[in-house]
Amino acid sequence: MRETYSTIRHLLHLATELDRACALFLSTHISITHDEARVLLELGAAQQSLRPGALAKQLNLQPSTLSRVLRNLENRGFIERHRTTEDARSLSLSLTYLGARTAKETEQTLDRFFDGLGKHLGYDDLDGLLNAFQDATDYLSSCCPSCETPS
Repeated sequence: MRETYSTIRHLLHLATELDRACALFLSTHISITHDEARVLLELGAAQQSLRPGALAKQLNLQPSTLSRVLRNLENRGFIERHRTTEDARSLSLSLTYLGARTAKETEQTLDRFFDGLGKHLGYDDLDGLLNAFQDATDYLSSCCPSCETPS
């Protein structure tokens, strides 16, 4: 049992290191943070305006973190905030032309980064890793339904 615990802790540590490597890659090659990239990619994929609350939920970000990221993206001209027509107190977010271009560049850069990782690992091993992480997440969710994470 102790060995399993150590193995899982090491696996989580390596997953964190992979996340850090991705963040460093983004900041080096595109000059945006990991969270900024996630927001740009989500808004680009939506191809429509999104409300901040929905975006925070989809990205599993704390509202305070999202507010900081949105402020940075707006200051850099990547996104615009709009009042919704249904409720003047409510905001929606959309990409500017620069934001859409940066989202596309980010997507292409990440595709190259992860394609290289896929080639290095082998796509079958990568699929196996994905399945193992999904199975682990499903198992943990079944043990603690209130701990479910968004997919």
